[in-house]
Parts: sequence; C-alpha cells; structure tokens
Amino acid sequence: VLAVRIDIAKTLMDALDIIQGLYPAVKVNEGYRSFEYQSELYARYINSGKDPQFIAAPPATGNHRKGEAVDLDEMHTAAVRAYTVPIMLATGKLKAYGPDDPPHFSLTGG
Repeated sequence: VLAVRIDIAKTLMDALDIIQGLYPAVKVNEGYRSFEYQSELYARYINSGKDPQFIAAPPATGNHRKGEAVDLDEMHTAAVRAYTVPIMLATGKLKAYGPDDPPHFSLTGG
C-alpha cells in the first residue's frame, strides 16, 4: 500500500496524470517507509560502499519516514527525467533530490 501525506496526494496524482499521458510506465513505487524498512535500505546502501544505485537516508532522517517523499519508476532515462522533473516542480509542492537520486521527490521544505 502506498502512503503519502494527504496534503500532497492530490498534487502528486494530478502531476502523474500529465506525466503518464506521454510515459505511462512512470508510477510511484514508494512513499512512506517504516523505520525497519528504511533501516534495511540504509544498511544496504552502507554495505554497498555507498553505491549511488542504493542511496538511502539514515532511518531517523529520511523524508519517506514522514510520508513526505515518493520515488518514481522509470526515472533513470534522460528523456523521462527531462519531461517529468519540470512537471513535478511546477506543482510548487514537490522538489527533486537531484542527479544522485533521480527517482526521488519530496515535499518542498520537507
């Protein structure tokens, strides 16, 4: 079950409707994460030698823990990023993490 803060859910869904018009494979693959799951992801990141492919925040600090972040599928191709990022930013409520974590978007100020 995907969970995000209710105040960004509609904004996110509206942005995804536009994005999926051209790239239907772009979907939210993660939102809220439990402390345990975030701990697992962070351990994998550290054990990989901080391989960017496995980037994850420490469990007590990640925006996913607060339901204030989402990761999108299919964000590792330049064309999809070039189309998707401006739409997500235009909401005024979401920001992109950047090139180190292309699938990640979080609540502005979150």
